[in-house]
Parts: sequence; C-alpha cells; structure tokens
Amino acid sequence: MPELRKLCDRFGIYLILDEVNVGMGRTGKWFAYEHANIEADAVSIAKPLGGGVPISAVVARKEILDCGHALHLFTASGNPISSRAALTNIEIIEHDIRMEDVTEKGNYFKEQLEELKKKHDMIGDVRGKGLVLGVELVEDQVTKEPAAEQTAAICYRAYELGLLVFYVGIHGNVIEITPPLIITKEEINQAIAMLDQAFTDLKDGKINMDEVRKYAGW
Repeated sequence: MPELRKLCDRFGIYLILDEVNVGMGRTGKWFAYEHANIEADAVSIAKPLGGGVPISAVVARKEILDCGHALHLFTASGNPISSRAALTNIEIIEHDIRMEDVTEKGNYFKEQLEELKKKHDMIGDVRGKGLVLGVELVEDQVTKEPAAEQTAAICYRAYELGLLVFYVGIHGNVIEITPPLIITKEEINQAIAMLDQAFTDLKDGKINMDEVRKYAGW
C-alpha cells in the first residue's frame, strides 16, 4: 500500500480507497488503510456506518469534493433518519468501543480458526485482520484448487445450525466472517463450534447437496 501511495503521488493520481466493508473499526482501527500508515485522497464508507441502517458516504480532500456543484445527487441523499443513525453509531464507537478490544477478539477468533484448519484438511488458508476474517476452502492442500461447492455447503449448514456466514471471492470459496464489534469470546466459541460441526457434517455426508445447489451463488 505505501508503494501504491508513492506511485499515485508520482503521477498525480488520487488514491481512492474502498472501506465499505472494512471501515468503522472492523480491523482494529477506524479505517483499514491506517494499518499501512498512509493517507487516502478519498474514502468510501457504507455498511458499518449506519449500524444496520442504509447509508453511505464519501470522505475526501476539499479539492475533490468542491470540484463542482450538484454533481452528487441521489433520491435518498441526506435522509435524516439514516444520518442520525450514522452519527449515533459513530458516537457509540468513539465512546464505547476500544479498538484494542477489536484487535484482541479478532486475534482470538483467528487463532480458533487456525485450530479448525488443523482439524479439517479442506481449510487451505485463514487470513484477515481484526474482525474481518476469511477462511479459504480448497480441494487439495498442494494445488489449492478452490472448493466452491463445499464452501456453499458449509455456509448453508452453518445457517441451519444458527450461524450466519457467507462466501465471497472470485472462485466463491472463501467464507467471510465479519461479526459485530461487540461480539464476545463466548459467542466466538459458539461460532467456532458451529463451523466445526458444519465441516464434520459435510465430511460425513450429512448435508443435502441438492438443497445447497438451489442457493449456489446467493
């Protein structure tokens, strides 16, 4: 990321970063790019900004936002309910959430996922920062061939067990785990137990793959 910042500076290019899914404290800092010790020229924010209420925003340098008039209009822009919810959410994160706690819980979650990796050969990689985690499923530990159908099956079975996760990635073989910042270690343990059960059920042939295929690509 620092090299990208240098490249943009060299050629006079604005560095615009997408923090829609990873901003607002999810990685243990307000914005994920802060881990790289750089500054962005513009940042997009959305999902966690409203804490469940639909809202999005762009934060940028003055010369970018003031470059024209009435160029950024939408039907629902400036919605007072969403705006109030976002402001309240920011206040809660500022006063009630410690970024150190997010980092600690994220590290704990990742450690437990690494333990699952030792138990289930299908898990090819565990990665992420803070409470933005990914579990990549593969057909083979050497070739790393994506296990897309199995990933969908794990998400489907986890849902049946009471855990909401979904799959992402260009091959659809990465389980994305982005819990709320207030998740507890007890809840993390419950999530790990449900994932463990889902992997075991898949291995034992207890998941109805015909049902899973109906939802493939959701």
